[in-house]
Amino acid sequence: MIIPFGRGNASDVFGREFSALLTAQLPVKVSPLNKGGSGGLQGMLYAASLPPDGYTILEITPSHIIADVLDRSPKLRLMDTFKPLALVQNDYYVLFANNSPDVMGLAELLDRSSERALTVAGVSPHGLDEITLSLLAKEMGKKLTFVPYQSSQAIRAALLSGEVDLYLGKLISSLKHIRSGRLKPLMVLSERRLENLKEFVSVPASVELGYQLTTQSWRGFVVHKATPNYIRDYLADQIRYVANSSEYQKYQGSDFSFLSRDFKGPEQFGQFLLQQLDYYQGLVKE
Repeated sequence: MIIPFGRGNASDVFGREFSALLTAQLPVKVSPLNKGGSGGLQGMLYAASLPPDGYTILEITPSHIIADVLDRSPKLRLMDTFKPLALVQNDYYVLFANNSPDVMGLAELLDRSSERALTVAGVSPHGLDEITLSLLAKEMGKKLTFVPYQSSQAIRAALLSGEVDLYLGKLISSLKHIRSGRLKPLMVLSERRLENLKEFVSVPASVELGYQLTTQSWRGFVVHKATPNYIRDYLADQIRYVANSSEYQKYQGSDFSFLSRDFKGPEQFGQFLLQQLDYYQGLVKE
């Protein structure tokens, strides 16, 4: 399983857990392999270079669709090179600050940004993180400077040291740091508060604050387009089985991903990807 991002971020957390569950289901071991860089492109390029025999699964996110829209890799496009297996998971975006005693609330931080631009860390340059931040800055009417890092660990270190002001990250990869008190969630990008989570009862939703932005990050799997359909269908069936298993439901309950489960098989996922392509084409044009 090619994970096209660095260790420790949300895609890595999900990919490693799911590969372990797939290993228990398949007659062969599923080994997660991180190939981060270029907002997910390096992993996609690597996956495309391997034999289309079904022994390589690529995890994808909206950043790969955005790369197609931006024509970042003209010789190798996601929609032309791969075919869908399954959409498995969605994740919420959260705006975090360092949870130190002198940390201000979101309103105070935005007031301070009138003096200088706030720096916001993320892991997906030219991908979903940067585009989401651009949309958020537009909604807020503030200047927010995106600072890309290779991994979530590097981001958290930068945030704790004061190298950056904020972190636009995903809920799943940040859970343990919220619970340990190292990260302070300031706002979740959603229509309403996540009130069924004790850590988020007092965290406002973006729509609640007047920002009409509720972007989520989905995660799914694809295989090379030359992979025989009977192999693709077999793998899709196994992924569906794992996604519906009690073991995966237990995992979802521990990392908040149960909040937005939306499994789609090959055909539905393919239609969804085309819709996402149209959506981001309009967004990027704007």
